[in-house]
Amino acid sequence: MPDTATPKERTTAVKALGQRVPLPQFSLYLLALLAVQYWAGTVALVVRSPDLEALERALTQISVLPVVEWWMLFGFVRRLPGRTVSAAMAYGSLALVVAAFTLINHQRFAFLFESFVLFILWLRTPDLRRIGLILLFIALQRGQGMTPLHALVSWVDTRVLTGFMALIGQPVTRTGNLVVSSGMPDGLVILAGCASSNLMLPMGLGLAILLLISRDQLKRTDYGWIALTLAIAVAINIVRLSLMLGSHAAYESWHEGTGASIVSVAGLIVTMGIWMVATDPKSAGKAA
Repeated sequence: MPDTATPKERTTAVKALGQRVPLPQFSLYLLALLAVQYWAGTVALVVRSPDLEALERALTQISVLPVVEWWMLFGFVRRLPGRTVSAAMAYGSLALVVAAFTLINHQRFAFLFESFVLFILWLRTPDLRRIGLILLFIALQRGQGMTPLHALVSWVDTRVLTGFMALIGQPVTRTGNLVVSSGMPDGLVILAGCASSNLMLPMGLGLAILLLISRDQLKRTDYGWIALTLAIAVAINIVRLSLMLGSHAAYESWHEGTGASIVSVAGLIVTMGIWMVATDPKSAGKAA
C-alpha cells in the first residue's frame, strides 16, 4: 500500500518519535551504565589498595552475584514491551547515574542513592516503576546503611538462640548480647555482623527480584513465599550461631571459614528453589 502521508506529516511523526525513547533501548543503556559503574569502581578499589589488608577488603565487593543479576536483568530488558518513554526522562535518568557515581566517592552508597531517586522519579511510569523497584531491591541487598537494622535483629537473635539452645538440651548463659556455653567459655558476642538480617536481605530481596523479573507484578501468594524465605534465613543463621558455640575452631569455621561459605550456598539454593516452585506453571494451575 503506497504511503499517502505528506512530507509535512512524515516530518511531524519523526519529530514526535524523536522526543520518545524505546523502553528496551533505554533500559539497556541504563543497565550497561550501572554495570560499568560497578566493575569500574571495583577495579579502581583494587588498583588503589595500598596493602594486602586493603586489597582483601576491596575483593569482598567482587562476587558472582552481580554477574548473575546483570545477566538476568539484560534478559528481562529484552522481553520488555515496545513502549516508549520521554526523552527528558530517559536522558535525565542516565545523567543522574553519571553524576551520582562521579560525585559520590562510595560505590555502594552511590548505587543506593541512584536507585532510590530513580524509583521515586519513576513512580508514575508503570513500566519504569517496575525496573526502579528491581534496582532498589538490588541496592538494598548490599546492606548499605542497614547497621541499625542489623543491630536490632542481632538483639532478637541472641534471645532466639538462647531459647533454641535450651530446646535442644544445651542451655547457655546470656548477658545482653553475650552468650556463654561450655564449648565457648569466653562467650560469643552476637553483633550486627552476625545478625540474621545479613542473610534475610539477600535471600528475601533476591527472591523478590527474581519474582519481579518473572512476572509483571507480585501476586498475593508471592508475599507468602517471601515470608517463608525470610523465616528459613533466620533458621539457617540460628543453627549457624549454635554451631559457633561448640568450640573456638567451630567459631572460626562458621564465622569466616568453610562453614560461612556453606551458609551462603545454602541461602542461594533455598532462594532459587523457592523461586522455581513459586513460578512453576503446574503449581500455579493447582493453586487456581
